[in-house]
Amino acid sequence: MSAPRRRSTAPTLLALSAAVAILLAVVVVRLAGGDDPRTGSPVAAPVADGVVVEVPDARGRRLIEAYARRIGAEDRPAVRALGQAVVVRVRPRRADVLVRAGGRAARFSRADDPRLQAFVARALGG
Repeated sequence: MSAPRRRSTAPTLLALSAAVAILLAVVVVRLAGGDDPRTGSPVAAPVADGVVVEVPDARGRRLIEAYARRIGAEDRPAVRALGQAVVVRVRPRRADVLVRAGGRAARFSRADDPRLQAFVARALGG
């Protein structure tokens, strides 16, 4: 008489590992996400070493996007992948303009403030 055959736990461990990986991915996406100002939908990928500018209104967004175009830092996938994009997010409840780049942040009263442009240029290596 042979010994009873043991059931393999590999399928169970594989399913458990997959579930944990999916759960971690969902948590990371939720924590890293923001809002796309053009569509209002969540943005899963954060800007890696780029610049994020939060403005209170559409006028501020237009000013910052025009500046970003002038310096070649438009928010396009290729530029974003290089970490050189200026990403503009409209936050209507803001009274000021917040600029975040490389672990640093600065607040400005207006989107057309020359000091804001200098901060962005320094953050992008200019």
